Amino acid sequence: MREYAMSTVHFRVDRTRSHNTRHRIFAILAGVLLAITATLGPAAAASASDWGGYADPASCSGNDLVKEVNVYSNSGVYVGLLQIKYSNGCPGNYARFQSAVGSAQTVALSIHSQVGWQNSAGADETNASVVWTRVIQLNDPSDTVCAYLDLTYYGYGTASGWTCA
Repeated sequence: MREYAMSTVHFRVDRTRSHNTRHRIFAILAGVLLAITATLGPAAAASASDWGGYADPASCSGNDLVKEVNVYSNSGVYVGLLQIKYSNGCPGNYARFQSAVGSAQTVALSIHSQVGWQNSAGADETNASVVWTRVIQLNDPSDTVCAYLDLTYYGYGTASGWTCA
């Protein structure tokens, strides 16, 4: 900011004003763009894990059901299936959840083995109806593997489940 003197009248030229206005406009446009992207962006209908494991079962062939259990909300409403599956194409197991009542607000899904390399994997998703973990390897086909699930729904409350095979 500079200050000029003309006779006895002082006035200031504020060069930062237009600079601040440009920053405000940029911030507003960035916010609008972010809101549009969040609204129109792809929904998380299915995912391929957030942590662990060694392979995405969606890119592997021969995915067979090992075990499944029904999942109920804390109010007794059936909300979906928790599954343990085996992938022949990427040898190993993974967990999968399929909602029966639309997208869950939050889904925390994991699979664990007591032994083996890459012996755990998990997925933490929001607004999803189908979620799976990455494939984990077992040392031996007889090793026990367990899947765990915690989720919340708008209108149905919370639910959890687990199964081992």
